[in-house]
Amino acid sequence: MAINSDAARTATGMGLCAYGAAKTAAIGFIRNLSGEGSLHGVTANALSLGTLNNWEGSEKIAKKGTSIGRAGSPQNVGAAVTYLASTEAE
Repeated sequence: MAINSDAARTATGMGLCAYGAAKTAAIGFIRNLSGEGSLHGVTANALSLGTLNNWEGSEKIAKKGTSIGRAGSPQNVGAAVTYLASTEAE
């Protein structure tokens, strides 16, 4: 499982070009690994995080740029990772 950041999906204009490219490559790798692994009963997941409410101003950013209109919480991330690592996600 890979945990990825929003830099893989959006241009930030904050000097993160190489970082964003590396994160995008990680998502592509996991997608391909998932496709090949599924032939052998192996699962692979990539969790791509959006804006989290763990820094000042995150709610304001999330209201502008997210489809759900709020920042996620670290607990949301933990719940997603727990689910993806479970047998239910298979």
